[in-house]
Amino acid sequence: MVYTGASLIGVIMPTKLRRVTLSLPPELDQALARFGEVTHGSQAKFIVECLEGSIPVIHGICDAIETAKGGNVKGAHGMLVNQVKNVESDLEQLKED
Repeated sequence: MVYTGASLIGVIMPTKLRRVTLSLPPELDQALARFGEVTHGSQAKFIVECLEGSIPVIHGICDAIETAKGGNVKGAHGMLVNQVKNVESDLEQLKED
């Protein structure tokens, strides 16, 4: 174990959060590396923050898939269209703020 002032190298910090291993395409890896260099922030924390903001969309997509699997493809399509409209509305609201 090596202490470098701000962190411990070679030590796995305990967490109650589920860990996920990701394979990143080169373009995404470069973008995240740039983010880390520019902000001196945690790439993992940034990824989690981005995904947390997508929770309603993820649930909406899952709901639409379940609806389609239940035989209601038209209803699932409508659900996805509503998801897109909600995202567009959120983006417009951000522009106004």
